[in-house]
Amino acid sequence: MQLKKAVKSILLPVMESEGFSIIDSAPGYYEFGFNDDSLRVVVDKNPWDPTDMRVNLYYRDHDGLFSSLGLNQLIDYIETDLSYSNQEELENKLQVIADILKTHTIPLLKDLRDNHIFLQEGMENRISENPEKQAAQYAADNSLLVSHKLSNFLFVEDRIAAIRGDTITQWRSNFNVHFDEIIALICYYGEITRQKAPKKIKWNWKNDKDYTFFALQYDEGWGFPDGEIKDYWNYSPYIPAYTLVPIELRY
Repeated sequence: MQLKKAVKSILLPVMESEGFSIIDSAPGYYEFGFNDDSLRVVVDKNPWDPTDMRVNLYYRDHDGLFSSLGLNQLIDYIETDLSYSNQEELENKLQVIADILKTHTIPLLKDLRDNHIFLQEGMENRISENPEKQAAQYAADNSLLVSHKLSNFLFVEDRIAAIRGDTITQWRSNFNVHFDEIIALICYYGEITRQKAPKKIKWNWKNDKDYTFFALQYDEGWGFPDGEIKDYWNYSPYIPAYTLVPIELRY
């Protein structure tokens, strides 16, 4: 099948009209970059059966690094079938991809690029100031228990959704308005996570080669409540797989 020809005739014109150009390609692989390199889109062919097309989306975050999400992760496109068995089906699937990119995912990438929230300087110092006490006070203020229960994790998710709001262009201003509560909420989320095994999971500083983190230390590895809440804020409206509920409490 003639994938290169189909990409050139169907997908490339749409991408160019949106300000993208091909910056890398190989057989079955096409990488498009936005004119200021703040966005990238990779369309490639799954090398394993079944034969289908894959789409991965990238935007530069606050640190200048690329954050990524897959088209099939997005709530509107989880069930999108991009498999094909002949040239006609391949061309139809590329047209589907082109339409989705133009009408939905490129605008979404721009929104995420311009409005995602990020961890601010000084946050970890604030969290490190007796997180157990901060969590207990937050629980008392909201009639909660500091326990590893499903209802508490759902409260955290619901509270983030309420603080965040429905309008993405207001995310950063809402984050700043509620900054003090978000610090307390991170401590609370960390504490209810820790209550699964309070003698084995501890708050501690992690000294990395390039960064210093205040996080949850396990027997093996680390957990980052602040990063998990940041990611839930940024992605949960679009990607249902993002949840703060531990896997053992989901079923």
